[in-house]
Order: sequence, then C-alpha cells, then structure tokens
Amino acid sequence: PTLVSPAVAFPAGSKPPQRSETEPVESVPEEPEADSRIFDSLRMDGPLERKLLLEDGKEPKKKSWVSYYALLAGPVLYFFKDEKEYKKHKPPLCHMSIEGRDYKVIAEPGRKGIVLQVACDSERSLLYTSDDEQMRRWIMLLVPGADEAFFRPAVAPRSPSMQRPSMAFEEDDSGKGKKESGFAKYLNKFMRSRPAKEVLVQKGIIEDTVFGGTIVGQVQKERKQGIPEANTLGVPLIVHKCALFVERHLTEQGIYRISGNASQIQRLVAAANSDSVRLALDTED
Repeated sequence: PTLVSPAVAFPAGSKPPQRSETEPVESVPEEPEADSRIFDSLRMDGPLERKLLLEDGKEPKKKSWVSYYALLAGPVLYFFKDEKEYKKHKPPLCHMSIEGRDYKVIAEPGRKGIVLQVACDSERSLLYTSDDEQMRRWIMLLVPGADEAFFRPAVAPRSPSMQRPSMAFEEDDSGKGKKESGFAKYLNKFMRSRPAKEVLVQKGIIEDTVFGGTIVGQVQKERKQGIPEANTLGVPLIVHKCALFVERHLTEQGIYRISGNASQIQRLVAAANSDSVRLALDTED
C-alpha cells in the first residue's frame, strides 16, 4: 500500500507509470478502463476489507467480509477487485462517498485490531485491514482530526432483557487459579445458604428416618415416643431386634457370609423407616 500526497497529482487524462522502460511490454487486449479522472486526486490506496451491513435501507442477505483493493480519490472511496485490476485502471466494483457519514471504531468478533464503522441513513458498512498502522492512515484521511480517544472501540451495551447469567470461569486477579462468576456463583451461594438437615427436622419440614439417621438421634426419638427399651438399651430398637434375630439363627449356613436378597432388604428398610417398633422380624422369611 502507498500513501500519496494530494500535491503530487497526475495531470488530467494521464495515468501513473506502471513499469520501468526496461520491462517488456505485453500485448493486452483492449478492455474497458475506469475514468482516469478518479486517479488525478489520488490520496491513498491499499488492501481493505469491507462488510456491508445495510444497503439502500435494507439488510443484505449475506453479511460477510469481502477483500478489495481500495482507492481514496477526492471524496470517494473506490473498491477494486484486486491490486492488479487497480493498476490496469479497470472499473471499480463499487464505490462509496465519504462525505456526510458517521464514523466510529467498534469491536467486531473475529477481527483483531481496528474496525471502522461507516454509516448514513440508508447505508452502513465496516472497513478493516489487518495492518493497524495502515488502518490508522485510512482513518486519518477519512476522519480528519481523529484523536486517540476515537480509536478506542465502542461496544454497544446490551439491554437488561438480553443479559444472561454467565456460567464461565474467570481468571483470579491474584493469579492463583480461577474464580466462579455468573450463574455458577449464584448457584453455589444458594447451596451454601441452604438450611442444615437438623434444622429442617426440628421444623418438621422433613422427617428423620431410621436408616440414614444417627444412632443418638434415633434413641432420643424413641425415648420421646415413650418406648421402654429406649431407656435401657442405649441403641435403636431396630439394632436390638436384628441382633436377637441373628442369635436365634446362628445355625443357618452362611448367615454372615452370604448376602441377602436385595428386594427383601429394601422392603425391610422401608418397613423399619415406617414403624420400627411394630416391625416383627420373626414373621419375615
């Protein structure tokens, strides 16, 4: 890309030299050429990508980046297919007036560096080149007087209805690891603030079961129920019943070695959780 001073302009109707006198001249068929007057007020040319967002007040079907070789001549920015087409003075593919436009540097996903938004009532497009220095030169010509504050990307704030809690993890400022953010942080806070099981049992929200509870808690529960054995045994009644049952069946082969039937065990557990006082193990198979 080259930057040419406006003072160094070629006479009207002439073309800038394309090759030295020693280079061989190839015979090229006659093709249409661009109006040579657009080269007379040459200010800058170079690679430039363009993404059209609005054209004639309508959104295009495809919003994709297209690579051009651009020429800024006077108040018009011309877009050529490539540098070869530009040097041959072929007609540009499209052009854009730079007057009466609003210019703003924005952050564009997938593009690192400076992205310039050019907008008017009926048209809006983005301009970009991977060379930041070259992009700054483009902007200084398109937006005279642009200061450093102009080059800071402007990100449009999202409306409250569009904001969603994030479940991502962020790097800790101390560099010691990662910290939670968004929805994950809210969920963990809720889980930590959940009442303890003992509090829920005391309030009667949940009922403590025989299997899954504590020995001390079950003994205290049976004492409150007025069960005589609870004051003398010191262990839950179901433990005493199981010990007596085993002692009466010590002659059974594999009583400590062979596992019981899973469905029968679950049925006994459910019966004990329901009413361990009335549970009679002698009646079970």
